[in-house]
Amino acid sequence: MKKIGFIDNYLDEWHANNYPQTIERLAGDEMKVAYAYARQDAPNGMTTDEWCAKMGVERVDTIEELVEKSDYIIVLSPDHPQYHEELCAIPLRSGKRVYVDKTFAVDSATAKRIFAVANESGTPVFSSSALRFADEVMAQTVKPDEIDHMTVIANGDPDIYLIHMIEPSIRLMGPKAERTMFVGTEKSPSWVVEFAGGRKVNMTQYQGAHSWYFRIHKTDGEVLVIPETNRFFDSFLEQLVDFFRTGDVKVDQAETIAVIELRTKMREAMTKPYEWVTVDC
Repeated sequence: MKKIGFIDNYLDEWHANNYPQTIERLAGDEMKVAYAYARQDAPNGMTTDEWCAKMGVERVDTIEELVEKSDYIIVLSPDHPQYHEELCAIPLRSGKRVYVDKTFAVDSATAKRIFAVANESGTPVFSSSALRFADEVMAQTVKPDEIDHMTVIANGDPDIYLIHMIEPSIRLMGPKAERTMFVGTEKSPSWVVEFAGGRKVNMTQYQGAHSWYFRIHKTDGEVLVIPETNRFFDSFLEQLVDFFRTGDVKVDQAETIAVIELRTKMREAMTKPYEWVTVDC
């Protein structure tokens, strides 16, 4: 039985609460979440000790101890990427397989620094939004240069969920975003993103929506419709389990850096609507 260690800002959050049982269901007796470390107790939830007792996980007091005991490591803090560089520093020098939860970094400069630590020590690592691995997205065989325009409709607060529109867009369109413009409202944030060759993606978040939808317009006139992404959490964790099992890194570092750069510039564009903001991908 391989042991997985969780490193988090605080543990009583959706990902930490749902990863363990899903990993166990997908991996069977092969691996399980066994250790956990948190920077602090959840502000409005279970303490670290309460969470560990409920989940049947051993609490450890330092990241060093967790890294030593664990075979594989998951750095969580999904809604607080500002802590990822700090939380990753020791795991990414370990040589052990590490997954870093979305959103990988607050900006592309930080993303490059985090990856540099891993690369210096030869530590396998990747990061991704689960939406990249949605079955409906994975099934698409269209090549980036075959897409003229794409529409993405999603939900939630841009601070947390913007990544879920960007990740599958980069997967389908390629990493060469060149500029972006905010064209939405406070309640329905919306952007145009222009990729190399003038290819474009419209991304809109509707507050209160609960799914992600894609419409792909090909250069030959064919329209591909993904009406709703229904299976992405299990699909993502299948990829994560396979990464731990085989060491096969699922996302190229250059794409993750491009995702973070685009997210940063889309957030900047919100401060100056209807102005193009250059994206350095």
